Amino acid sequence: MVKILVIILTFAMINYALKKWEAIAYYQLKVKRRLENNKAFPNEQLEMITEITNKKILPLTWVEIETTIPEELTIRGEHITIEKEGAATFYKHFTIFSLLMYQRIKRKHTISFSKRGKYMFTDFKVKTSDYFGFKNYERDFKCPVEVLVYPKLYPVEGLLLDSKSYLGDTTIKRWIIEDPTYFNGTRPYTYREPLKKIHWKATSRTGEIQVKEQQYTSDLSVIFVVNIPFNKYLVCLENEEAIEELIEVTATYIDLAQKKGISFGLATNSLMEGEGVNGAIIPPGVDIKQLNRTFDLLAKIKLASFIPVERIIDEITSRYLNTCVISILTTEFNEELLAAISRGRSKGFSFEVTSYAETIVDFNEIYKFAKVNLIEGGGKGDAKKSIQGT
Repeated sequence: MVKILVIILTFAMINYALKKWEAIAYYQLKVKRRLENNKAFPNEQLEMITEITNKKILPLTWVEIETTIPEELTIRGEHITIEKEGAATFYKHFTIFSLLMYQRIKRKHTISFSKRGKYMFTDFKVKTSDYFGFKNYERDFKCPVEVLVYPKLYPVEGLLLDSKSYLGDTTIKRWIIEDPTYFNGTRPYTYREPLKKIHWKATSRTGEIQVKEQQYTSDLSVIFVVNIPFNKYLVCLENEEAIEELIEVTATYIDLAQKKGISFGLATNSLMEGEGVNGAIIPPGVDIKQLNRTFDLLAKIKLASFIPVERIIDEITSRYLNTCVISILTTEFNEELLAAISRGRSKGFSFEVTSYAETIVDFNEIYKFAKVNLIEGGGKGDAKKSIQGT
């Protein structure tokens, strides 16, 4: 009789333990994921660190971390599992640990992305089981990580820029005297500046002498406008490859403008990835932070828009001085865009349009209002560029 009671009691205790095991197993189990750098260019390697800590006396025989990853992600030396659910395809990565009591394990993975965009790792599943393997458990852990992948840059010589362009090999005419009301950042001391221009806080922070840099109020500046074709009903685009190429050309222009010290800004009528915002304007600037801001925006651009680009152009011509050149990069033209350019010209703005030869052939009227840069290839990976127009 006693043996029977012991057996019953043992099974009762095991059953109770199995019911409570999930809470016991996940108690004081901490999981973290981070990136040493969350910004990169396509195929540039990043280091992703996964850390799991068991802060209790109870060891865990196995713990599996399951992460759903984007198709564009590559994890070097790791196997990626492909799962299908109806029409959807999921790419998953698994990492398995064995945890002793009060043990912390850190795993490093080398990752890269093949395509421009904003990528989010929002959460992941952590799986384990009891010691007897009777039942498996899983729980979602929130650990948001954002990665911005910038557009790739073309070689500058591949763009065949005109020497008359603001990005060509010409010096920029500017006023002799800087405007002290427009602070533009700091730069290293060259021993030619007066002492009053030394920025003492920046000097103490960087450990080398820094001087204040002011903008020239009559400097030529440029705002690049990336036009995502407007469609109030559809999000999917047929000319995705061509638009992506224009975004890459925009990034190359911006990088070149920053290196040449030309004040630049960026605008687009697109939706922003993960933000629900339609349209954005970054005012002109010339420092390295401006370069980061514009590249961040280029990474977030979605190939969808619910407002026409003409609205963005009208806003620019209303908010900024007409010393600003508006450089439009687009895959299509229509009468509304031509009218917006005409309105801007009437206010004294200069325009430059970059597009593909096959998209502009029926709109020769544009040559009367803007310098036109024609890209040969039209989304076929050929960045060669010819300059036409005024």
